[in-house]
Amino acid sequence: MQKLLPHRLGIGLTSLALFGFCGSAPDLPSPTGEAPKPDAFGKLPKVAIYDRDPHHIWNRLYAALYVRTTKDGQVYGNDELDPFLWPDSKYLLTELRYQQVLALLDEFQATNCAKLIRDPLKKAMFQRDLWAIFDWLADYDPEHQKEKRHRRELGKRLGRIIGQVALSAEEIRGLPDNYAVAVGSKTFPPKHDPSDPKKPFLPPELLATDGPWVLLGVRGGLLAAPFHVQFFGGRSAFFVLMKLPQGRKATLDYLQKLRSFPNPLMPRPADRGGPGPPLPILNPDLPQFPVGTQVALVREMMLIDNQGTITPTRLIEAIQFRVFRDIPGKENVPLERFDFLYSRQDFYEFQLRRKDLFSERAGGLHPVGSQEEESAYHLFLGSLQVTSDPLESAGSERSSGMAVILKSCTHCHGGPHVSGGPGIHSLRSYRRDFSQPPDLVDVSRQWEEEAAVRSKRQHYSWGLLQGLLE
Repeated sequence: MQKLLPHRLGIGLTSLALFGFCGSAPDLPSPTGEAPKPDAFGKLPKVAIYDRDPHHIWNRLYAALYVRTTKDGQVYGNDELDPFLWPDSKYLLTELRYQQVLALLDEFQATNCAKLIRDPLKKAMFQRDLWAIFDWLADYDPEHQKEKRHRRELGKRLGRIIGQVALSAEEIRGLPDNYAVAVGSKTFPPKHDPSDPKKPFLPPELLATDGPWVLLGVRGGLLAAPFHVQFFGGRSAFFVLMKLPQGRKATLDYLQKLRSFPNPLMPRPADRGGPGPPLPILNPDLPQFPVGTQVALVREMMLIDNQGTITPTRLIEAIQFRVFRDIPGKENVPLERFDFLYSRQDFYEFQLRRKDLFSERAGGLHPVGSQEEESAYHLFLGSLQVTSDPLESAGSERSSGMAVILKSCTHCHGGPHVSGGPGIHSLRSYRRDFSQPPDLVDVSRQWEEEAAVRSKRQHYSWGLLQGLLE
């Protein structure tokens, strides 16, 4: 992809911008002056997320970038956490949609629409949404020159607007702690109820500095959840937390026992089979945590302040909980089958919803339902090697690109027919695919935030965006 140079944009004014209008307007004309028409992927959608008026330009731009309508009328992404975009998506790059988005971006800049909404929380979410699209445009190197040009022109404009809506560091510090708001609303029980495993819960002490939950880090400053941070481009920090039933001291004592175990890896049994060299496996004799242990993965939003600095927030984008209901032992199981043992677990997930966040409803945290679906590409962090866009397909091909969220957890964290092993063997922060497990230690929230910022600074996309922000 060609480098995005930080030069002044040539603004192509729409008919609305010529008259100085911004915000509420009828459906945006194309640059030719014609009324917009449905493209190959559906009609221009209408949403009312950033303002009650669906014609407000912040809503129109969000809808053009995030909301997908398929040929048969199904709508995806109305208020989803992440955009429905795959590496090979053509959605924003088809000529008609590209021209529509380009005109919206030009209108936004030409008439200073960044000042239309002053609510810091909405500005934070809007920047976050645009940043995700910018990274998608920048991180893929297309073969076709036309696609390169489309990505470059959209990226230049998005980069400028990301800077225009940036908050100061002080404003970012003043953003709400939405997890605390959710807990304070008492919408959800504070504890896991084994007798009612379908009921989601939010522990008040989850992120407390000296509470029963221990925030896990990797000695040496490495990321505790590297695949998650890298997949989401370093725009979020991820926290892995653990709580044994007996509380904080028991959890810290267990981690010490795990670090002191002399041989966490062992040779693979000769009769285990499989191609290639005999890669090592985790030792079945590893110290095991008890039944009732809980593990959480928390995703925290990062923003770019008005000085161009990546800055953590107290806005939680998603939370996943796992509660271990049993932990099978190695007894009476052949060594070569131990990795295919799995623990029964209760799974829970909360995701941020913009409308609920803005209306102060439970901190915007929405409990994922038992049948809710999401892009399989996001759920499995691209590990399934699905790069084509299922929403540009039909029927079974589209269905294969979606997955039930709560049923997908065992894909990475231990389940039937999936190698991983029970208990600690299913904790990916410890299990590092045939390499020496790391030393898991108790760290601060700032530790993981700084590790995520370091990761983002190494991204090619961040260098491009920095040039535009300057």
